[in-house]
Amino acid sequence: AALACASAHTGVHARDASALSDATRTAYGQYGLIDLPSGAVGRFFFLASATPDSTKVLFIVGAVPSDGLDLALTRGGAIVHRFHMSPGKFLQTLRLAPGVYDLTVGSYAQSVVVPGLGRTALAQPIPMNSTAIIGSDSAIDVYLEAYGASDAPVTLCAPGWCDTLALRRNGDVSGGTVQVPLSRFAPGVTTLVLARGWDSAKSAVFVGFSYPIVDSFDHALDALRYLAPPERLDSLRTAAPDQRPQAWATFMAQYGSRLPAYFSRVSEANKRYGERGTPGWQTDRGSAYLQLGDPDQVFVEPDVEIWVYTRYFGRLRFDHHRLVPESRQMLATLVAQARSVR
Repeated sequence: AALACASAHTGVHARDASALSDATRTAYGQYGLIDLPSGAVGRFFFLASATPDSTKVLFIVGAVPSDGLDLALTRGGAIVHRFHMSPGKFLQTLRLAPGVYDLTVGSYAQSVVVPGLGRTALAQPIPMNSTAIIGSDSAIDVYLEAYGASDAPVTLCAPGWCDTLALRRNGDVSGGTVQVPLSRFAPGVTTLVLARGWDSAKSAVFVGFSYPIVDSFDHALDALRYLAPPERLDSLRTAAPDQRPQAWATFMAQYGSRLPAYFSRVSEANKRYGERGTPGWQTDRGSAYLQLGDPDQVFVEPDVEIWVYTRYFGRLRFDHHRLVPESRQMLATLVAQARSVR
């Protein structure tokens, strides 16, 4: 019942699948997130069933596309179960025998390994929003189950913090949902560890921004390259993993209020200045726009744009959308002037 209640808050946020880097896809696979067709993200979680020859399987998908999504779960070429998903969020629970399955649609196929869970084990923590968005989410709900009659303390830990839990027991199953403030997580991937005595089970949480997609702490800082000075971001990069949540909290106290406007501008840069294979915020014109805002005047010639910033007493020249060498130095000068004004 606790899981059914918590599942109402399940969310995996939408993103453009074409924007995923190979590194991000690798990280998704490493931590159990499945990159589904049409930009959806799915994830399987496993809970112990009443008998050892079956496992309770929870399949969560967020951001199902507007035309829905149909998947089949097969084993040995035979269809075991069909998933029909309406637009929005999707969650379904079923029981399966332990073993290897394939999640398929058309030519797409993804292997799924269903484990067998004993009645004295720990279930993998289930983050009910597997990808939390800074600025939108304030906490992550995590559903937990532990099995057996052990009275040993149960803990949930991540780099920088550890909590001892009081789970509700019903027979030989102890479970419940805990709420972890997002302030405890640094952006990127954080591994949650549920432990009792010598037993442990792990699950990953992705914390990032609505765009760009981030799969590591360093990539998150790369996404902020135009928000804060390089030396401020470098001070975060050197923080030890268990110190990152506190270092990030300090950074957010200084820059958090600017994040909504910054990522609104990132979105606008993507609309205006995207080039084939490169999102707008990473292009030369997007870089100038993010750091300086709209120019006061624009002069357009064949294959040339000249952006005039009268408020900073300078101009930038783009040749075929690329900053010419002398304008790269000018951009740094204008950015320094803009920051001094702020």
